[in-house]
Amino acid sequence: MLNRLASAARMSISRKTFAAEALVLLCLARIATSVLPFAKLMRWFGATALEDAQSTPPELDPAQTRIALAVRHMIARGVRFLPFDITCLPQAMAGSAMLTRRSVPARISLGLPKTGGLPAHAWLEAGKIPITGTATADAYAPIARFVGAGAKGRSLASLHQGRE
Repeated sequence: MLNRLASAARMSISRKTFAAEALVLLCLARIATSVLPFAKLMRWFGATALEDAQSTPPELDPAQTRIALAVRHMIARGVRFLPFDITCLPQAMAGSAMLTRRSVPARISLGLPKTGGLPAHAWLEAGKIPITGTATADAYAPIARFVGAGAKGRSLASLHQGRE
């Protein structure tokens, strides 16, 4: 714990703010998944359903790639830092909110095990960059994808087709 605090003390103000945003969103997402119906969860975090679970992600420019990698890092650190369990859906929702806020196109995928049954799994990608939950995503068949509203100026149809 002291090592974590010492490393936090060495971070710049902007990085501390970024880390705090990740922690707050992870906590809010965990609470929200406990009390809100799924449809409200997705709207609250700015996600809109795509028509096809097999849609291709848009390409990211270098600045968006740097942001996506930073969000991935902060979500992973936040999950390790918090004293309670943050499951796949709150992680994906928090990451999506952070990316949406920065106008980086992201999509949350929901899937069921390829072997059948439950539990379901959620993972987040920004373009082709895995953000959360992708380590085990291959074992799941995507049944729905939700795109964050962060792709300002892009239509759902263009995101669906993977082009601008």
